[in-house]
Amino acid sequence: MLIRTTTIAGLLLVVILLPLFAVNPERGYKAKPDKYGIEFRESGIKTPDAALINTWTFEPQNAAKIGTTIILAGGDAGNMSYFISYADGLRKHGFRVVTFDYRGFGESSDFSTSREVLYYDEFTTDLQSVIGSVKILYPTDKIGVLGFSMGTIIAFQSVKPSLDFIAADSPVANVRQTVERWSAKGKTLRYPSSGKSLEQTIQGITIPIIVFAGKTDTFTPLDEAKSIVKGYEAKRRLVEYLGRHLEGWKLGETYFSTLKNFVQQYCSK
Repeated sequence: MLIRTTTIAGLLLVVILLPLFAVNPERGYKAKPDKYGIEFRESGIKTPDAALINTWTFEPQNAAKIGTTIILAGGDAGNMSYFISYADGLRKHGFRVVTFDYRGFGESSDFSTSREVLYYDEFTTDLQSVIGSVKILYPTDKIGVLGFSMGTIIAFQSVKPSLDFIAADSPVANVRQTVERWSAKGKTLRYPSSGKSLEQTIQGITIPIIVFAGKTDTFTPLDEAKSIVKGYEAKRRLVEYLGRHLEGWKLGETYFSTLKNFVQQYCSK
């Protein structure tokens, strides 16, 4: 795992560039948003199976409000403190932002995990619970999910009537192929049976999807990202960038403005 730092709008950005592609939670937060002078609310959401999911909510800048709440679904490692800069950039472009930790991550409920597992179905329960809570709190908002790497699997599996769009950064389009790539590198990965039907799940999604994909991504290759959009161009958009896995941040402010324009164009009510 390689950690790199850069700066967007003056805020320290910490990005996990090379994913472990196996669940590796981090309990302690690198920092909370108030360390950077960013206002936020912290609250817990209870899932149907009694897990408590920790969330941070960031309100949009008043002048830029677009009536949209976006939920960030992180990848397989770290916790939501790695996404403070994304939340800050999005709120400055008018989004209300909700970040959360899957069970076993950050300050959410305890949950036993293995470094040999790609993801757990319980993570889908966690995200769906957050979506449900957001819909109750902000019933007139458009609601979307921005998933990162493994988090895109969770996003694709969490589509509900209350969800208006998905943004997928370095998406997993085929679980079997992803696991086979790692097997060729000598790493064995297991995954729930839900992973076998991910391609069909993605094909059946009817809400708009925007995909951010690195041209030199070897973990979730560009061709697989293209397969998500091919044939569905009326409601799906591919944004290619010069970079590797999870390097969409290299687009800087363009990342956030592109996402905003997509929502305004594809998700008007």
